[in-house]
Amino acid sequence: MEPERSGTVAKSDLEAGTAGLQVQALLTFAAIFAHSGMCHRKVALCVGASHASCAATLAVSALGGACLVLENDVAKLQAAGRLGATDFTVTSLPEALRILKNEVRQGTPVSVGVAGEPKMLIGEMLRRGVQPDLVFGDADHDVMLGPFVDLGAVAPPATLPLELRCARLAIDVAENLAERRQRDSGLAKVLAENELEVPQPVRTVNARWLAVAPRLFPRDRQRVYLEWRTEE
Repeated sequence: MEPERSGTVAKSDLEAGTAGLQVQALLTFAAIFAHSGMCHRKVALCVGASHASCAATLAVSALGGACLVLENDVAKLQAAGRLGATDFTVTSLPEALRILKNEVRQGTPVSVGVAGEPKMLIGEMLRRGVQPDLVFGDADHDVMLGPFVDLGAVAPPATLPLELRCARLAIDVAENLAERRQRDSGLAKVLAENELEVPQPVRTVNARWLAVAPRLFPRDRQRVYLEWRTEE
């Protein structure tokens, strides 16, 4: 089944609903995977429940990790939950840590949002000795996240690694969700058949992404992936 392609994705599409969220989640997924590999039993800290933070939590979940999201706006946390970017919303750090501890012990991806002032919650984390493995936040949050980075937390780069930069974003579109499920397996097969023409890093990212994207975006008719472009 040959995928239908829309070509490169316009930058404005990054803010366009869940299709845009898929784009940003895939880019973050690729950056984390290239830099840190899989995230099994790792915990990421996201400051804020912005579009970028939602993409980061979905990317970490796709890589098998857990996320702690700090946001003082309950409405934003609720919106993140509707997008599937958070699984639970709680009002205290101890409650969030209890959930994370249980799920990480079992190796289950989970994302927990805490409604509260991030600066105060981070102070509480530092006092408790809670150290995340990965950290995500806007430039405004660099000072707050600095102590975690100093202690060894990784702040994945926002750009794709060099070996992936010659790939472009492409979207496969289905008429409905039933067709989406059929096309997902067909798309993976088509990309696998072209593996000799595609560099290993792109093949690996696509294979892992297409295996988890249906779970992360079950109501989307679009499927975003990386397409390798050779110079003509």
